[in-house]
Amino acid sequence: MMNLMAGLVKAYAAVAAYTMLLLAIIAAVLLGSGTLSPERVKEAVQVLRTPKEKSVERTPTLTDEARKELEKTQRQRQETLVLREKDLQKLEARLTGELVQVRRGRDDVEKARKDLKDDREQLKKDQEALAASKIDAEITANLPILSKMDGVGVVSLMKGWDDARFVRYLRAMKPAKAAEVLDTVRGDPQFEAEFRRLPEDAPPGAKSRALAL
Repeated sequence: MMNLMAGLVKAYAAVAAYTMLLLAIIAAVLLGSGTLSPERVKEAVQVLRTPKEKSVERTPTLTDEARKELEKTQRQRQETLVLREKDLQKLEARLTGELVQVRRGRDDVEKARKDLKDDREQLKKDQEALAASKIDAEITANLPILSKMDGVGVVSLMKGWDDARFVRYLRAMKPAKAAEVLDTVRGDPQFEAEFRRLPEDAPPGAKSRALAL
């Protein structure tokens, strides 16, 4: 083992000596040709003789205090993000509740509108029924009087009435009296013309009282 180490040392020394000799020859040639100046030769020898400096250990970029401050800032940012997320969730919950209230209010409005329409229709029906009951009471009171009058007198009295009232009275009469009134209307040109005339404010498609009978 010792002989091997001694051999390696001798071989390394021989290689180093050969290398230095070769460099010296090259330097002499370059120096003689003017390519390399004596100053450059000195600089090259100085570089070869100067031992390599040990690599400087890299120091941490951040100090412990700076790292702690950075970690504190990141924790604060994280806490802020958590709070913002909670606020957003609260806002979404509040808006959802308000949207539900708006939908309920809209449904209430639609229901109230429908109820109002139904109440108006019912009121109209009640008013019509009340008017009909009044007419029925009137007919009940006046029919005995009209039954005693002749056809000409009845027609003279009824020709100024509206169609609905005229027809209700005519239908309430006994068939013989109603036929007498109709014969009077059809037999007298004056009455017939009056009963065939349409009022000026009659809607399109309206019929005269003669056609309505």
